[in-house]
Amino acid sequence: MIRSMTGFGQAETIVDGVRLTAEVKSVNHRYAETVFRMPREWAAFEDKLRRIVQKRVRRGRAEVYISAESPGGPDTAKVAVDWALADAYLTAAGQLKERYGLGGEITLAELMALPGVLVSERRLPADGKWEEALARCLDEALDRLDQMRLNEGRHLFEDLNRRIETLKRLHSMAEAAAPEAAVQYRARLRQKIGELVAGRDPAMDETRLAMEVALMAERSDIAEELTRFASHIRQFAELLDAGEPIGRRLDFLIQEMSREANTIGAKAAHADLTAFAVEAKAELEKMREQVQNIE
Repeated sequence: MIRSMTGFGQAETIVDGVRLTAEVKSVNHRYAETVFRMPREWAAFEDKLRRIVQKRVRRGRAEVYISAESPGGPDTAKVAVDWALADAYLTAAGQLKERYGLGGEITLAELMALPGVLVSERRLPADGKWEEALARCLDEALDRLDQMRLNEGRHLFEDLNRRIETLKRLHSMAEAAAPEAAVQYRARLRQKIGELVAGRDPAMDETRLAMEVALMAERSDIAEELTRFASHIRQFAELLDAGEPIGRRLDFLIQEMSREANTIGAKAAHADLTAFAVEAKAELEKMREQVQNIE
């Protein structure tokens, strides 16, 4: 079953009184990208956790948030002052006052609000036991993310299958109209030849006439385009059942089908074939929007 690139999963666990929370959000992205936000004490665990995510999310942007809620008490959390930074702020304020002749004083509240003056310090353990606990919690969050992506993928699968059936119907309509278009083409060709023969000057040779006929024949033949369009439809349907990341390949096939539809519409001056090109391109554009969200 295909997977959507968008979803959300969350999991929690408690280890030694510390509540660990892992959240994973995935969104559309052309390539695979993973972003982590987690306590700095566990920065050394990031490589292992990143590999876990990349095995499960193979296309799209995955944003991972890991947090820890420690039990209260001075032994687990405290707020420190960055004295050097506070001194620098006060020195800069004094220089501004002197340079521009300004009055006023910085209040305690204003000083505390300046970026970096107060630093929250937490004492979180960082041994191997915690790395394994984080890995298990992240795996559980990824399970829930994957379930959401599969559910959304099921809806995409059903929608794309319906649209594939529409394209098959349009292709059959175009195939049925092609012989009549060929008859109309031959009539136009005879008319064109008659005009050339009747109105040609003595300098026009038979080679010029033969080139004109060959050019018109080449421009009006849509057999190859119809064959390729049918082949792309078949490949698209097969990929939907492939059970692996297919989004980029589906997008490529949609581009190819759009190109064939454009060519058919441009070559064949026939009402049914023009309608085919217009309806097929409209359907393919809707499919492209859906495919953008497939892993």
